[in-house]
This record gives sequence, structure tokens and C-alpha cells, in this order.
Amino acid sequence: MKTVTFNVTMKKILLLLFALSAFCLAAGESYRIILLGDLHFDAEKEVYHREFLKKSRRHLKEFERNAEMWRKRMPELLAAAAKLETPDTLMVVQLGDLIQGDCGDEKVHRKFLADALQMLTGYFHTPVVIVTGNHEMRGDGAGEATQMYYPAHNAKALNIPVSSGNFSFARKGDSFTFLDFNSPDADVIRHAPDGRYRFLFTHGPAVADDTKNSRWMLFGKQSDALRREMLQLYFEREMLLFAGHTHHFVYHLLEKEGKRVDQIIISSVWRSEKLKNFNLRFDDVADYGKVIASAKVVNEKEKKSKLDQQTLLCDYAPYLKQYCVANTAGFATLDVSDESVIFTLYGGDDFRRPVKTLRLR
Repeated sequence: MKTVTFNVTMKKILLLLFALSAFCLAAGESYRIILLGDLHFDAEKEVYHREFLKKSRRHLKEFERNAEMWRKRMPELLAAAAKLETPDTLMVVQLGDLIQGDCGDEKVHRKFLADALQMLTGYFHTPVVIVTGNHEMRGDGAGEATQMYYPAHNAKALNIPVSSGNFSFARKGDSFTFLDFNSPDADVIRHAPDGRYRFLFTHGPAVADDTKNSRWMLFGKQSDALRREMLQLYFEREMLLFAGHTHHFVYHLLEKEGKRVDQIIISSVWRSEKLKNFNLRFDDVADYGKVIASAKVVNEKEKKSKLDQQTLLCDYAPYLKQYCVANTAGFATLDVSDESVIFTLYGGDDFRRPVKTLRLR
């Protein structure tokens, strides 16, 4: 009888251990992601823009802005972001426009990219993954140079095959998709692996933002049918979307038939000290559309463009449940676990006091 009791007890213990093992395997892992918005890495205008300036001076003010902020503020911002790197940090994601571009010479553009990648990766122990922005594509031979550097860099950082700015992979039980908004591949997101959470990183917003150039978004230059298909897919997968490009902080929460989509746009363009603070512009869904509505038009072409952008926003406005816009520049963390996904935004070089925290899941 004792032997039978022992065997039954051991069987129960083994079954319990198997159940616990299955639970542990099913549960996702906890980790952190550090997010950086547009950086517009640059130096004094003679370093990277000499050839461009021989042909045109139309971006001179941008070059001067970049040089000023990279003399001091931007290195301090990156050093602060690196302070939030933890042993469980999975990756650092830079959301495009790592460099200014506008070199006027492909060899100089290649050096620009190499210098920027060396600079940025030098701040972190964690792999740094780069999203392709529009500024990487500006200038003679810029597209070819970017294609030479970014896929190889990201492949090495992630230890996966990467052949362009469009790729996806699964890690830590979650799904990650990166899209090049200059030339997005819809099949990459259609066939992305599933996961506990589904993340999308791109440069231009995936949900239309209210700007005077709202069409400059992911799939914004493709057909409206494709763009609407993607919106439906975001809802089906309850995706978490992250972008840069607008040089503002923006939060969109959309809901449809019990599903939610969150989009966060961040900026790291610390062009003035006051952007260290969270300077709130809009904080109500009724504010969505006010920027384009206020745009002045002087001819039929501009009038047509304004109407087109207002129509574009109408595809998203019915689902919008939260909307927040602020003038701020900094960096952010995503802390991911089975229980939650927490977004925390920091301003300027202050890594101790967040300016905004959002529970996304």
C-alpha cells in the first residue's frame, strides 16, 4: 500500500512539474527596449555638406541647427539614454533620420553613415537597430549608400538575414516588424510572425498624423485601398506602432470592435533647451484635424491637397479614443512583460524624471 501511495504521489508531483514547465514555456519573457527618435547626426557644415552647398544652399538652416545641437545637447541626450540600459534590454531602436543627408556626393554619404553608426553604437552595449528614414535617402547616391550600410548593420545586430529596410522576426515570444516608409513592402507585415505582442517600427506614422503634410506616412503614397487594408490589419493584430519623422511627441489610441491600436511618435531632435520639458499642444480627440484645418491655401493645388489630407484623417478619426501632442525631445523606454507594456518618455538629458508614462497593454 505504501508503494502504491508513493507512486501515486510521485505521479501527481511529476504532472504538476510538467504543467508548471508548460506554463513557463508559454509565458513570454520580460525585457526592455530603448527608443530614439530622429537624431539628424551632423557636424559643422563643411564636414558633410561641402559638395551639396556648392549646388544649393536651401538646407543651410537645417545644417546650422544640427551643428549647434550636436556640439553639446545631443551627446548628452544619448549618454542619458544609455543610463537606462539594463541587463534585460533587448535592443535600442532608432526610428529613422539617423543622419541629415544632403551630402551631394555618394562617398561622403557613405562616410556620413559609417560615422553615425559608429557614434551611436558606441553609447550602448545592447544591439542598435536602425529604421530607414527619409533623410538617409537625400542626396546624390544616398539610396545606394544607405542600402549598402543599413541591412548589413541590422543583420549583424539581430543575427538574422536582412536585405532591405523591410523585415520581421520573432523574439522573446513577441513579433517585431520594421518597415521602410520610403518603399514599404506590405507582404512583410502581412506575413510577419505572430506573438504575444506585435510591434511595428517605421519612420513615418502608420496612423495618419495631423500635420500640414499628413500624406507623408506609411503607405500614404500608395493606394488608399492598401492603406486601409493595413489599418484593418493593425486592428486585427492589435499592433503597437512606433514612429518618428514629425519632430513631436504624439499618442494615438484607436479602438474598433473591441480591438485597440496604439501609435506613439517620438522626437529626439533637441534643437532648443525648452524641448526638455513636456510642452503640451493638444490633449483631446476633438483636436485631431485642427492643424490641417488651419492651413492657409493660396491656389487650387494647395486647396486640393488640403481637402485630400482632411479626407485622409477621416479614415482614422472615427476610431480615435485618445490623442495627445506635445513639443518635446528626448528618448523613451518600453518595458515589456506578460502583465503589461509600459512606455516611459524622458525629456532632453534627464533620465531620472519621466515626462510621460503610458500603459499600452
